Amino acid sequence: MTLGELADYAKSQFTLTQTKVSDWRPAGDMYVDNICFPFVVEGKDWVSIPNGIRFWLENGDSIIYVKNKKGSEVG
Repeated sequence: MTLGELADYAKSQFTLTQTKVSDWRPAGDMYVDNICFPFVVEGKDWVSIPNGIRFWLENGDSIIYVKNKKGSEVG
């Protein structure tokens, strides 16, 4: 499943009634700033959510959607 396919799938799984999605990015590294704390691997900070997409909404909120990893590798 590509990131675009994952984003389309995620959008189909929820309904937003008060606002709309204005943008999305993979939920990893620089796109999850101010949401979760980084972890350190081999001296480098990493923040990553496998199979995750971060959506920015028109009202300023954001949502991270994470698909069950089993059988849904992003590539």
